[in-house]
Amino acid sequence: MEGSVEISDGFLINNLYKILYNEYGGSGFKAIFEEIGFSSDIERGNIGDEQVKRIPEWVAKQDEMQNEQIKLIGLLEDFRKVSDNENEFDRQMEIAEKIYEPILKVIAKRMLRGTNQYDNYSRILKALRVAQDHVFTTKEFKRDNIIHQIRVFLLGCYVLYEEKEFWIKQIQEDFNKILHLIKSEDISYTFNDVLSAWTIASLFHDIGRPIEDAKEALEKYKEIYNFKQDFREVFFTVNVNDETHRVNEIPILINLDKSVVNQFLNFIRQAKDDPTSRSIEKRVGNLDHGSVGAILCFNRYIGAKMPPSYRHRRLFPLMLESLVAIALHDNCKFFFCSALTQLLIFCDGLQEWNRVTKISDQKVMIFPCRKIFIKMGMKGNERAICAVIPYERPTDMISQEIFSRFKPMAIWEESRKKFEEATKMKIFQRSFRKGMGLEVHVITNSESFGNHFIININGNNGSVTYKEINIGDIILKR
Repeated sequence: MEGSVEISDGFLINNLYKILYNEYGGSGFKAIFEEIGFSSDIERGNIGDEQVKRIPEWVAKQDEMQNEQIKLIGLLEDFRKVSDNENEFDRQMEIAEKIYEPILKVIAKRMLRGTNQYDNYSRILKALRVAQDHVFTTKEFKRDNIIHQIRVFLLGCYVLYEEKEFWIKQIQEDFNKILHLIKSEDISYTFNDVLSAWTIASLFHDIGRPIEDAKEALEKYKEIYNFKQDFREVFFTVNVNDETHRVNEIPILINLDKSVVNQFLNFIRQAKDDPTSRSIEKRVGNLDHGSVGAILCFNRYIGAKMPPSYRHRRLFPLMLESLVAIALHDNCKFFFCSALTQLLIFCDGLQEWNRVTKISDQKVMIFPCRKIFIKMGMKGNERAICAVIPYERPTDMISQEIFSRFKPMAIWEESRKKFEEATKMKIFQRSFRKGMGLEVHVITNSESFGNHFIININGNNGSVTYKEINIGDIILKR
């Protein structure tokens, strides 16, 4: 695609270095990259293979534990080494788990200072890992979530920084609505604030998966054995003398305390319009993984009613928008609810490269997609992202079987229907404003004249169009 960039893990890591150097230089990154010897290159984002080779050589001479900055750089370079090799899936998982903590402590520290959220995030991340290992062995196939969330974070960092002023303006408008509803004075937010909110939303958007997977398993159990108990009773627990008791002692990975659920819903109701609040409340009742993830991420310290201090009032919109994005990201019909929700749906849908699954002891790419391509800028009179997702032809029997089960064209067709549904919802009429357009080209066999699916969401009016064409038609027209 002319004028596009090739999105890979290495490219996105280099982009994050540019952000850390330019926006977090005072936290030590500027000094680190100056010592490595390519500060002028990184400031402009011109990081090539020669510069990248110097980074692990420098890190190897340091004590990585002396600060979070060096620790983060070291882990990102470790991930770069193995990220393109599906045979290194376990190593990718091991490194990805370790990356979460330094990212949070470097980028989201202002949101989490003085709270116990680090421990909470660590606990639920561990639960996700345990649950993911389990479903890898019990389901026909299962996509990874832990590595996927890191890649969604990195992709969003690129999208945000390429159109920095646009996203600050869009998200500031959403923050202003919240400040108005909680009767706070205006507060001006920076790119670092926006990136903090994005960090929480992206790194934890799928942590509700274990409960949704367990719910689906119980529903199948009910169907097979005519089990009568409402599955919700298994997950929503009550506190007695500060001890959490599981209903009927059914062992599950995470319990949702009813009091926390109610606090979460009250938090959302304080500063979101009724359609959004009701949508989230309904999804909580259904145990959809987005809403469950938002509850697990809920920070009661920040979520106290009517935050009294300036720090609370400042952090309140950041946490609220992060939770709303997590709660609604798994259904495209909520695409227009907020700018951060839109960004998360963008990046979650586009993160298709190097996604691996396990079948027994086999690790294979669920979709044979090594890279995607993105072009950002003006398309006519609208600001837009144009993305191409080229799937390769599966070469081995296992990959062909997986690809036949998990049809990307059908998934994007379903997403298109939900995008169209979004334009008919009252919340769209109330909240739509000119935003970022999205054009996605899905090519299921780039080595032949196979199917080509295009979906287009207009950022100026929200209209949704799509078409299926043969890629050969495009080639022949050139």
